Amino acid sequence: MVLLITLLVAGCSHPFDEEEFNYIEYYSAEIIPAAQTACNDFSAWLNSSSKDGLLLTELKKNAEFIKEINLRYWTNEFPDDKVIEKWRVRRTLNGHEWVIKGRELADALYFVAANTDSFAYQLELLFENQGSLSDEQLESLIACSKDMKVQLEWLKRLLFTGNEVGID
Repeated sequence: MVLLITLLVAGCSHPFDEEEFNYIEYYSAEIIPAAQTACNDFSAWLNSSSKDGLLLTELKKNAEFIKEINLRYWTNEFPDDKVIEKWRVRRTLNGHEWVIKGRELADALYFVAANTDSFAYQLELLFENQGSLSDEQLESLIACSKDMKVQLEWLKRLLFTGNEVGID
């Protein structure tokens, strides 16, 4: 009986490399606020009467910063998604405890990287066109911004708050 309980408990826990997990945390701690700032600046640009000038320059800087973060972290050092998928990480913060499932974390990381790269590319296109985009391009940029916000929140919840997670 004791052996069976020990096996069940051991079977629920998957080892993870703490150094690799820390790497993911560092990446997330940089990309989340950088991308949120870019979203906020994009919203300000959308609501501005002037579609050129300082806000547009700021959006270009946002795009460059997002790309720089992704390039700096998404190297051979970034843990492989097949490895991450096997993880189960028990977290505690301010007395709140939760478990991060590796599959969810791997998915969140993939989508954050893909969406932030796409958003940065579209912001650069906006800058290159001096704030003038076709209706279709602008709709795409707005949709990308919304998708990215959802993905950022998902990653933030998984790693830093432990609130109920899921994609709407």
